[in-house]
Amino acid sequence: MEVSSNSEKGNTLIRAKNVISQSLGDISDLNYELINTIANIYFKQLDEEPISEDIPFIESIIPDLIALKEKDVKAYEILTMVLLCKLKYRMATNPMNKTVTRLKIEMKLRKGKVNEIPDLAELMGLI
Repeated sequence: MEVSSNSEKGNTLIRAKNVISQSLGDISDLNYELINTIANIYFKQLDEEPISEDIPFIESIIPDLIALKEKDVKAYEILTMVLLCKLKYRMATNPMNKTVTRLKIEMKLRKGKVNEIPDLAELMGLI
């Protein structure tokens, strides 16, 4: 029973990686923490969770984030932080309405409440 369970998880990892690659292209140049959060969202979507509203949002914003990184690194870093606040730390209020310092403090306070598989992006081969 254990073997098939591990096999199913392995298949889900492969499927999630393929969906990410098809939907977003190469994201390996993005912030590691953000890549891992994206990997977790897609993995959970394919593994067990009901349809997530995060997927369409991610697919609409990541191409812009990649383009922004090439044009304005500071703006890229701020937008990455905002995305992490929304997608990983699940901040209830709009992170765009907070200062960078406030976001950093809230991210530290929420770190223990994050439900992610560490280094999942690396296991998927996204990095």
